Amino acid sequence: MFRVELVYAEPEVGMTSRERILTTLEHREPDRVPVDLGAWPETGIMAVAYSNFKEYLGIREGSIRVYDLFQQVAQPEEQVLKRIGADAVFLFNEPRRWISGELTDGTACEVPDVIDFVNRAPFIPKTMADGSKVIMDEEGTVLFTMGMGGEYYNLVYRPLAGLKDARDIENYTWPDPDDPEISRRIERLRHKAEHLYKSTDFVLTLDSGGSAFEIPSWYRGNEQFLIDLVADRKLAETLIDSYLESQMGVFEKTIEAVGEYVHIVEITDDVGMQQSPMISPHLYRSLIKPRQRKMCDFIKSKTDAYIYLHSCGSIAEFVPDFIEMGVDILNPIQVSANGMDTGELKREFGEELVFWGGGCDTQRVLPFGSPEDVKEEVKRRLDDLAPGGGFVFCQVHNIQANITPQNIMAMYEAVDEFGSY
Repeated sequence: MFRVELVYAEPEVGMTSRERILTTLEHREPDRVPVDLGAWPETGIMAVAYSNFKEYLGIREGSIRVYDLFQQVAQPEEQVLKRIGADAVFLFNEPRRWISGELTDGTACEVPDVIDFVNRAPFIPKTMADGSKVIMDEEGTVLFTMGMGGEYYNLVYRPLAGLKDARDIENYTWPDPDDPEISRRIERLRHKAEHLYKSTDFVLTLDSGGSAFEIPSWYRGNEQFLIDLVADRKLAETLIDSYLESQMGVFEKTIEAVGEYVHIVEITDDVGMQQSPMISPHLYRSLIKPRQRKMCDFIKSKTDAYIYLHSCGSIAEFVPDFIEMGVDILNPIQVSANGMDTGELKREFGEELVFWGGGCDTQRVLPFGSPEDVKEEVKRRLDDLAPGGGFVFCQVHNIQANITPQNIMAMYEAVDEFGSY
């Protein structure tokens, strides 16, 4: 591939990354629009695309680490972040050790030695006779599957799928904040946070684990959980409340350890589809929103960090609810979804809400457009979202495996060209 010597040129006089993002979070204009690549599990880059991009940049040192096996998302390295002008990093749970793995295109990589979901034991990857892949635990339970030629793992393990009564949830073992392994994990995170805070000027972000809709559905199965919301509301409420109680306990321990270093805390709840919200406004406001608000209140009682909500799809109808319950930042601003016009969103909610994302459409433009198309798209979104501050540039959700380095480069070049204040 053609080697690129320079991607982003930092202005001679400018803010630090930390100053830049904190300024825009205060709805003031910094020196330039802040940039994010990988400050969250849904603002990053799939490992195959990351490997190709590193080669394109001529960066041969370092390694490809896939910290999110589910989405096949890579951990961006500091030399890559500096080259594109990125301003934030994600405090993900550092594994006890990294082990050898392989990307879907055969490239060598490193992967964590354990899978976080439902606190499972070390995992065993296996390629089946038909070319598909599975990830099992030590007991042989299949947790994830990937079809032949696939790029993602699909979650198939649903530990609470067989529940018949809300009382059964009381017998389920949720993560214990006092579990020695969780304590060790938090201590590793504390060391990482302290190092990054003191040795870099990045803004540090943290996932709270808070979710009143999306993650509880993983335990039950998406279809069954949606049925429960209507047909067995008591079971659904008990599941959500039990999950959140567990996560609040873990988060409290975590924020005690790293709170002095963290600037932004995430909650995650995809409540939108391409054309509309996934559930009715009444169901959302009567069942989901009160629990999201409880999580927001809990976070704000423990830290002064900003609250960032990730919710994909067509969610414009719920944005006033998000603001009311204490959300400061919204992501990913899925511009291809119905009603998610960046100009209208900025005009209506730009004084109250920071937009983190929406900088480039990843459904059509980034994968299928030319570099010129990408630059035009980025300029349009900057024109809509950047004025007055309150905007952190990021593409809509993760950069997919099939995105060319040329289009990735064009995206960051456009931010460099059009993103100054």
